[in-house]
Amino acid sequence: MPISIREYLERGPATSKEMQAATGLSQTAVSRQLRGMGSGVIKLRGGRPPRYAMTRNAFGGDDSLPLFMVDAHGNSSSVALIRPLALTLAKIDPSSLTKTDPPGLQIPTI
Repeated sequence: MPISIREYLERGPATSKEMQAATGLSQTAVSRQLRGMGSGVIKLRGGRPPRYAMTRNAFGGDDSLPLFMVDAHGNSSSVALIRPLALTLAKIDPSSLTKTDPPGLQIPTI
């Protein structure tokens, strides 16, 4: 039985084609559902085709956490937002990592 896009993305980032194959939905339906998920899904750039990932709440906060820099005088300023991604480590096959994954990335097995 096909799974939902949300369930599929909880396993980790995926392309539109991968989501289509897993859910049985058309490209148009996948795009429509991704748009409907709003800011809960982000597009990961840096590869062709693009991959999509779900964000999640982390560290008792929201799915968009501010990152601050503190200068030598103790003054802080916000420099970025961190978007924690939903990822189920137990379901990742390390052999599925691609050459676009960061060097030295190691996925712990559970």
